[in-house]
Amino acid sequence: MTAAPGNPWLDAARFGARRQLPSLARESAPAEATTPLGAGLDRQVAAVWAQQMQWPGGSAVAADELVLCGSGREALGLALGGLLIPGDTVLVARPAAVDALATVLGRGARYVDVGRLHDGAVDAAAAARAAGRHPDAVAWMEAPGLLAEDDAPAWAGVAVRARIADLRHAGWPTALPEADAVLLALRDPDAPGTPVLWAVAARGGAAGLLGAIGGAGDLPAGTLSRSAAVLRGWAVDPGWVAAVLRHCAERARLLSDLALVHP
Repeated sequence: MTAAPGNPWLDAARFGARRQLPSLARESAPAEATTPLGAGLDRQVAAVWAQQMQWPGGSAVAADELVLCGSGREALGLALGGLLIPGDTVLVARPAAVDALATVLGRGARYVDVGRLHDGAVDAAAAARAAGRHPDAVAWMEAPGLLAEDDAPAWAGVAVRARIADLRHAGWPTALPEADAVLLALRDPDAPGTPVLWAVAARGGAAGLLGAIGGAGDLPAGTLSRSAAVLRGWAVDPGWVAAVLRHCAERARLLSDLALVHP
């Protein structure tokens, strides 16, 4: 097996160790049976959702570059579990998602905290030093202010083996950051605090590999129908998502205030 250039998911030198990981079986358990009417709805949702996003450089996201997930934890398990092997190092800037740190440790890897500045931004100098000590590390990029660009710039010039961007709390990202995998959540503008659906976006055949490792997603037809309705509404009236963006801006201000009070 040969590695695709720039694709850490297909690293032949690590393939044998990755096979020893516990199975990354999907956690999705539909609350209702998928009916014939729902057949193919997952592919439709992925296609419409992908159309709303672009990779860095302006290239479109393809439907087969999205792996739909039934929960944020499932998305975490596929992205981190499919990439890490025991003994790996993940560079993070705390505070970071607790579930992500738990998943890193659960895969036999470890994390190194590079810290944040008083305003909540990643300490880019510390990130570069940590990457110099751990050149084969994976960078975990957060959106703590619920804005997709928060952490990505600090990691842009850091040489690491792979980057994972957690945009599960970001508001309707359309331009994805430079990363090997991006965790996403679809939010209903009428209830932005509760995600409707999750996904992992990955380039270079990685999404197909994740789908093969994790198995087929078995999502409830009701969830997919609601997701399709949200995406159709967004496509018809992009201004419909203003509620989500306002919600994220309010949370961003709150987190910024907390960072100043508790440096």
